[in-house]
Amino acid sequence: MTVFQLLRRYLVFCLVMGGVGAAYMLSKLPQLATPSLLPMTALDRAIPLIPASVWLYSSLTLLIFLVFVALPSWLEVRRFASGLLLATVCATTVFVLFPTTFPREQFPAASGVSVSLEALRSLREVDSASNCLPSLHVALASLCALALRRSGRGRGVRWGGGIWALGIVLATLTTKQHYLIDLPAGMLLAGLVDTLVCRALAATTLACFARPLGGLQAPQGVERLLAAVRAHQWKLEEIAWPEQVAPLAKPLEAFLNQLVAIEELAGESFAFLGRAAGSEDLRELYRLFAAEERRHAEVFREVLRLSGATPAGPGLGAALQLELFAALDPQADVDVQLVALAIPVFETFLDGGIIPFLQEHHAACGGEALQSALARVCHDERSHLAHNWRLARGLLADMPAGAQLRAALNPHLLVGVLTIPMIAFETFVRALRLGFDFSTLLPAFDKLGRQRSRHPELRRSALWTWFELFALVGSSASLFCWWLQRRGWLTGQRLRWLATGMGWLARRLFGPRQLRSHGWPLSTKVQARALLPQTG
Repeated sequence: MTVFQLLRRYLVFCLVMGGVGAAYMLSKLPQLATPSLLPMTALDRAIPLIPASVWLYSSLTLLIFLVFVALPSWLEVRRFASGLLLATVCATTVFVLFPTTFPREQFPAASGVSVSLEALRSLREVDSASNCLPSLHVALASLCALALRRSGRGRGVRWGGGIWALGIVLATLTTKQHYLIDLPAGMLLAGLVDTLVCRALAATTLACFARPLGGLQAPQGVERLLAAVRAHQWKLEEIAWPEQVAPLAKPLEAFLNQLVAIEELAGESFAFLGRAAGSEDLRELYRLFAAEERRHAEVFREVLRLSGATPAGPGLGAALQLELFAALDPQADVDVQLVALAIPVFETFLDGGIIPFLQEHHAACGGEALQSALARVCHDERSHLAHNWRLARGLLADMPAGAQLRAALNPHLLVGVLTIPMIAFETFVRALRLGFDFSTLLPAFDKLGRQRSRHPELRRSALWTWFELFALVGSSASLFCWWLQRRGWLTGQRLRWLATGMGWLARRLFGPRQLRSHGWPLSTKVQARALLPQTG
């Protein structure tokens, strides 16, 4: 399993457990009816309180996470996540309509001093005695055992997970959290939910919370734009590049390498939208857009080559974003909506601040050739931006309420919440060393902030609210960095160390395999490293 796959499963785990915890705690608010006691059987009275079993009882969260990691396919992850959420909804409904409670006063936690007793007392303080029948703890543990049994993993994993789940079930009795009757009720709930979820998700492998798109439709005027883009195509060889340029300072070399990664990611975005396109004109337009973005990357690679510098691989944020593209489904509606809206948002803020900064302060590293190439880059980006704003607004205008919610909860969006700030951090730490003024980003953030008032379809979009949050956090961070700059406190040494460490981690976790799989050119040093295992 790759690092990205593990990260994606961890984020789904966090999303699911957040939903389970929220629903469970809401059910403990004042109920519609008074919680009632259930009859105590002789076995209920005979089972002793064992404080040490609180650790087994509390290990359910760890077991759920390990099941998410152990499942062999994304479809099984979907089934497991959906089962946990459905079981929680069903149990919470019963807790609200028919509340029950347990007579803990008959089994008081001793006043002695021990770690287990302290943990048991803490559990009882946090978790009141209500919400007994059916036992949600038992239902979730049983779903873990069922998911592992169906996973096809080795006997040790399946039996080990099953025994662990059984221990958790028994611990609900020895911690005096539940009646005996709560156990078969929880198991029955798990069995019903597992059967329903497996049948409902038997025939689809789309990403979580997604629906089939049926082809991305072209916005109005795409034919005219396609003709204009075809007429403006250019080649790298048309630029009058010098024989060589002066050696680049290390900060500028690192900055240009980061721009290469950003442009390559933009190319991946357009290639993805091309696969989702429902018309030949739109597919052709995105093919040209993707080729233009990769040509932009080649512009910066050419400057690095002429200066004798070594092109480097992507940083950690860009590497994780590349893995995200491999997981996105061009036939899943929320994935397509996410990419279509992300392109104009991040091109506005990156191109609005970074390219003008390079043009104004560092274009001399490539002379007139780089200035000419950057002018063509800016022309291309204006076409990309205008088209994708129209496309994104059209998609949002047609999104029903259910799709809005699915888009806001899309696990791929949660991955982006982590990777995009990483990319921004790696970019601006390198720009900082070149004298970048963070206040130049504020107009780009302001432009994004004014989109809601100009376009009513954005006002009701849950997905757009995420991007507005990005813009708010980004503008606040830019203002803070600008304030630190003005006072001479932002020297960047520790930030550079962190960025360097992130780059080292990306090379160790992903390396040449990722570059080859995405068609990125390998530098001489990377090629040498890639050959080392083969040559022994």
